[in-house]
Amino acid sequence: MKPLLSARSRIALVLTSSLVTAMVSSAATIHTRTNGNDNLPGTSWETAKRTVGAAVASAATGDEIWVAEGIYHEQLELDRPVTLYGGFQGTETSSGERDSATHRSILDGGGTGIVVSMRGGGGPRTLDGFTIQNGLNTGIYCLDTAFIIRSNIIRANLYGPRLAYGAGIHVRDVGNPAAAEIDHNLLLDNYALDGGAIACIDASPRITHNTIAWNLAAQNGGGISCWRNSSPLIANNLFVANSASLADAGMAVPVGGGAIFATADDLDGRPHPTAQSSPVILNNLVA
Repeated sequence: MKPLLSARSRIALVLTSSLVTAMVSSAATIHTRTNGNDNLPGTSWETAKRTVGAAVASAATGDEIWVAEGIYHEQLELDRPVTLYGGFQGTETSSGERDSATHRSILDGGGTGIVVSMRGGGGPRTLDGFTIQNGLNTGIYCLDTAFIIRSNIIRANLYGPRLAYGAGIHVRDVGNPAAAEIDHNLLLDNYALDGGAIACIDASPRITHNTIAWNLAAQNGGGISCWRNSSPLIANNLFVANSASLADAGMAVPVGGGAIFATADDLDGRPHPTAQSSPVILNNLVA
């Protein structure tokens, strides 16, 4: 005969179940479209907000933000765990119905700043199904945070006075690969001093199943550069025609790595006293 739960155990079970239900039910979906209105709540396509920034500002932890096709000239700060989905026509009732190849949701930095910044604790910030373009300093900046960057086009971003490394994606101070994923993206035509497409600085994300093409670094790592304590997994990617410029005779920093460059050195090219850099590079195609 199975033992019966005590009254205290039954009460604890009910309270736990109620808490989980409340957490699940509290997550909201906020809709955004170019002809929306930021004064509306965004709870449906009919009451959609006009800017992604307004949707992010109204989102709570765990919420989803659905962004319909169009160009959004914005620079976003994701400081809590939310999920941004692009690729909607503006009639869908499920995120699985979207088609980001047909309905492009474009976040354009206008050449004046970082397009999407991610930072802060908690669960991952997710960016899925967007075109990220015309960022200055970098397209996507990830600082000491969990993130998922998936199924995006990241193009035509340029380094600037604030950040010279990783014009497409700049990842810094992220030591847990399980909490940091860059997968199934297309990164092309980004230009940086180092790490034309992606730079990892004291960071070890999972970089998998991406196409990284026609990116340029003035010094190292046309595709990816890794500095100091950076040991990312770089697997199953396609690298096409990325380039790193040749050094002049007197340069202090090393130069190379059209596809991938990795070093334990500091950013100025001098040896770092404690750093270890050992990326795991598997099953990539370099053309």
